[in-house]
Amino acid sequence: MATNKELLEAAAFHRRRVVAALLSGSPYDEPARVLRAVIAGVLLAATAVAASLLARYLGL
Repeated sequence: MATNKELLEAAAFHRRRVVAALLSGSPYDEPARVLRAVIAGVLLAATAVAASLLARYLGL
């Protein structure tokens, strides 16, 4: 049976692997697609903020 120390080391190793996988992303992603998604998100957020400010200004 594994000791508590071994279980903690295994959990830490697993956590490092998951974090590394999430940060590295998919090797098949193209940079243009990521940039396009970021630009789309920024435009969507700007539109939502503008609509909110307009609604507040008009008193809706």
